[in-house]
Amino acid sequence: YALRSRLIAILVAVVGVLWVGAAALSFRTAHHEADAVFDAQLVQMAEVLLALASAGEAEHVVHELEEHAYRYALPLRYQVWHVDDGRMRLLARSVQTPATPLVSGAGFVEQIVDGSRWRFFGLAGHEGELFVVVGQDHDRRYDVATELALHLLLPVGLGLPLMALAVWWAVGRALRPLAATADAVAAM
Repeated sequence: YALRSRLIAILVAVVGVLWVGAAALSFRTAHHEADAVFDAQLVQMAEVLLALASAGEAEHVVHELEEHAYRYALPLRYQVWHVDDGRMRLLARSVQTPATPLVSGAGFVEQIVDGSRWRFFGLAGHEGELFVVVGQDHDRRYDVATELALHLLLPVGLGLPLMALAVWWAVGRALRPLAATADAVAAM
């Protein structure tokens, strides 16, 4: 039984360490993928806002976005600017968003707004007359990504005790002939 116990302990420890490494890698990968999805969402939202603003629907944008917000949505801030000879005039913005430009150029940028870190995406129109900024609260993005990653790891976490049980059974089965031989030698 001492050999069996040591073998089971070693195998469970090795499997456990490998499992923790795989879980950590899965967690990190899930976070990375969630960030990519959130960034794609920002780009898509900026493109939609730009298209609506180009069609002269800037006022309609505010109403629609506020009306269709739901409680599980990530906090979103946006601004739609009209650019004329380097001067910017605000056409639309989300509630609680300042009337000053959140970012100065196109692309992704992170900065602190009202004490929280936000990730913004700026997008200029084809002729440069419109500039749209869309952003999400970085902490909320992180919370959602963490929740997603943990949900993905739950089956793996439940599998570790099952793997330990399988190792216990397999080692017992593999050592059965050795135990029979030991019993035969002890009987002599």
